[in-house]
Amino acid sequence: MFIFDNGRVCVYCESRCGHTSLYKHFGIPVYSIGQCGIDNWVNTKSKRVLVLRHPYDRVTSAFLMLYRNLMSQEDFETNFINHTKPYMAELLSCVDSTLDFQYIDFDKLNNFVEMDYANTTITNSRYRKHIYIYNDAYSKKDLEQEYDLYLQIKQMKQEITVQEWEELTK
Repeated sequence: MFIFDNGRVCVYCESRCGHTSLYKHFGIPVYSIGQCGIDNWVNTKSKRVLVLRHPYDRVTSAFLMLYRNLMSQEDFETNFINHTKPYMAELLSCVDSTLDFQYIDFDKLNNFVEMDYANTTITNSRYRKHIYIYNDAYSKKDLEQEYDLYLQIKQMKQEITVQEWEELTK
């Protein structure tokens, strides 16, 4: 998870959604920010921006990234859950419908920041059948709910423009 507030914009980005690229964009050593809670993002006085990635694309990306790293099954399962666990229901339970925020679509993140392609796995899984990989942390129904919330956010909230982003992050 990446939550960073520069006093003008507070950015929230989950793992496998471009968080490594955001660390580099803001000149912060990767993983050096302690674990912030969603409440830091919700309660900020700055403009809120959420980086959104298609949930099934996120699952596919995590699976491919972890598979390539050839780790033990236990490590694979732990890391898979950490990189794919649904978060939007928790996020939306912390806010009311009037909370103002904008989003960046992960598919367009390269227009906003220089992407760390060495650590970014791009997939086109959103065009295929939705894939669920069994795990002990969340169900297929949880992932389907995550997908519905993803669509809801994209429909109800506005995408931030590159120009506005650049003004807030310079």
